[in-house]
Amino acid sequence: MPHPTIHAACLASSVRALSGTCSRPAAFVGNRKKTSPHEPVLSGIKARFEALARYVAALNEKAALGLSAAAQSRQPVKQLEELLPLPEAGTLLHFEAGDGGFLEAFHAARPGWELSAIESGDAFMRLLKKGFLRSAYNADYHDADIASRFDIIAVTKPLDEMVKPLNAVRWLSRRLAGNGTLFLWQPTPLIGAGLSLCGLPIRIANLTALCKAAGLSVGTITMEGNAICLCARNASQH
Repeated sequence: MPHPTIHAACLASSVRALSGTCSRPAAFVGNRKKTSPHEPVLSGIKARFEALARYVAALNEKAALGLSAAAQSRQPVKQLEELLPLPEAGTLLHFEAGDGGFLEAFHAARPGWELSAIESGDAFMRLLKKGFLRSAYNADYHDADIASRFDIIAVTKPLDEMVKPLNAVRWLSRRLAGNGTLFLWQPTPLIGAGLSLCGLPIRIANLTALCKAAGLSVGTITMEGNAICLCARNASQH
């Protein structure tokens, strides 16, 4: 069976060919257009090809989105493992964890860790299906009754989307263990979405300033794929 992408291209070529068949200059007799007896048949075939091409393109897009979501869950875990020497056991909190994709990837890599999550949105119900979680909180962070301290707190949601990101970073810093690490994996804006890569230095400076204002010391800043990766610790422990 041909690859869907190639199939879609072939369909598009067929549609163009059909369009060419029907694109001859029209002849008029008085006020009436002279048409070929085959035109209705050709138009029907063209419409079917166009509908099938749209269907295949939609399937391609759906598959690409699914692959992108899975890859996005693994990418921050891979980067975290490269930046920090992770022991076989520890505690981790994922801030605004969504449906738990990051936690699932982390659990596969480090099954000995105790994992917790906080998610304020509707994705919390899907998050609850992750049987490996130690605890999960469905609340805005400032309303969550979390007394534990964590070796790692991971943030994979863009802090730019928060109303008061500094308040959030301060809240997170108070829940780090003595030598704990705040790991920020921040997807970069896409070119063409109103922002460009030219704004990256400003964005990195903003993230660094947020951590310092919260009393954290920034140790590592890297770019990996489409994300800014930043590790910060309590200033007295760095």
